[in-house]
Amino acid sequence: MLTKQKTTLRLNSALMQDLEKTIKFLNCSINTFVERAIKEAILKETKRRKLAEIEEAAKDPLFLKDIEETMTAFSLLDAESLNK
Repeated sequence: MLTKQKTTLRLNSALMQDLEKTIKFLNCSINTFVERAIKEAILKETKRRKLAEIEEAAKDPLFLKDIEETMTAFSLLDAESLNK
C-alpha cells in the first residue's frame, strides 16, 4: 500500500472556487480530484517527452544506421518465419 504525504497548495481564489464547484459536481474529494489531475498531467508530459525523444532520434544518423543494421541482421530470421 502506498503511503500518503500531506502537502499544502496555494491556489488563487478563482481557481479554488472552480475546484470546489467541480468536486461538488463530481461528488469527490479535493484530494481525489487533485491526485487524478496530477497523474493525468504527469502521463501527458511523459508522453510528450517520449514523442520528442522519438522525433529527435529520427533525426540522428547514428541511431538510424543502428536501426538499419538491426533490421538487416534479423531480415533472414523474419524471412524464415514467414515460410513456416
